[in-house]
Amino acid sequence: MLTDALQMIRPSRDVRELAVLTEIGRAGIVSQRRLARAASVSATMVNAYVDDLVCRGFLEVTGETNRTYRYHLTGAGAERRDALFAEMSCEVVQLYSRLEDSVEARLTGLYEAGLRSVVLYGGGDSSDLAVRVARRSGLEVRAVVDAEPAWLGRVREGLRVCDPCVIEAAGPDAVVTAPGALPGHGLQAWERAGGRVERL
Repeated sequence: MLTDALQMIRPSRDVRELAVLTEIGRAGIVSQRRLARAASVSATMVNAYVDDLVCRGFLEVTGETNRTYRYHLTGAGAERRDALFAEMSCEVVQLYSRLEDSVEARLTGLYEAGLRSVVLYGGGDSSDLAVRVARRSGLEVRAVVDAEPAWLGRVREGLRVCDPCVIEAAGPDAVVTAPGALPGHGLQAWERAGGRVERL
């Protein structure tokens, strides 16, 4: 669902409207509960969204009761959904670009300060970006590690995510944490042994 990944960025009215229009566009037979879940609002609030969308000509509703209601996107509703999606996509690209610029500035600074080889801590989605940018900055990425079992074995820019126990054997100049990574076991042991840790 559109709002599932937005834990720290509070969804706006437009994002919730997009979620409702998208869910209805997928299937006209959709419960109010499902619409509420898609938009991250209460069932009462989703009724207000639906009523507003009907008044603005973006939705049509057929049926006599809650059990028989069917929602249909109008032509204007499909255009509104597509326009909101395009706007959201532009903002996501801008946000990603800013994150990439920030990571690149940090890693380039580390390279200029003498760092040459790193192990990246964090097997989540942001590690793909971190590995690409690290290489572009001149750094050798010797491994990607994470203590979270869900990430182990995933491949990030050609590197398989391993357990942090490999850090010492990889012999990096430093361990660099990927954006959003929550360091766990292994990193503390590296730090206690005097290993260098840099956080993005």
